Amino acid sequence: MIRRGADQTIQITSGGAGAPEASVSLLEMTGSGSAAAGAYISMVEGLTEAATGVVEHDPEKALGALSGTALERLMAPLIATIGDLRATYGAGLARWFELMLRVGDFPEYTVEVTWPRVVEPTLEDLAAISGSLIALRDSGLMLRRDAVQILSNWTNAEDVDAYLVQLDEEAAQGGTSQIGGAPGADPFGADQTLP
Repeated sequence: MIRRGADQTIQITSGGAGAPEASVSLLEMTGSGSAAAGAYISMVEGLTEAATGVVEHDPEKALGALSGTALERLMAPLIATIGDLRATYGAGLARWFELMLRVGDFPEYTVEVTWPRVVEPTLEDLAAISGSLIALRDSGLMLRRDAVQILSNWTNAEDVDAYLVQLDEEAAQGGTSQIGGAPGADPFGADQTLP
């Protein structure tokens, strides 16, 4: 039993007959044991994240709102683990659906499993990407089709050539996002094309 005595000291007594003799060998007054325990817990957490690929977002490590790119970098081990699991799980799902189609007398169909991105880019990410692509295209270092191909990951344009045709048709009609005209024209006048 540990009691505080009248003179503010710690008195240690044994538990009574047959109990081991009281010892102060494990008593620590400086508090460094809790610091060592905290460091050990942090090390174990880091090893667990490395072994499992699970990353817990720590707001103290990354303050403020994070872009999609920053989140992808922060959660890279977790995203890699998800990719591995998706491949195995997706193959099982595809096989199961193919068997169901075969039982339903549709053997000519094949099934593909596609997954969405784990971390979607923010509007700021897309603005930075599209701005860089526009600069490359305007400087003659990239074809417009290549720029649209890169952006097709976010615009859901499966057929890039058909998408380019739609863009050209929209531009020929005045565009859905172009507001303006000759210098000095009323931007909200009847002669303007609005979305």
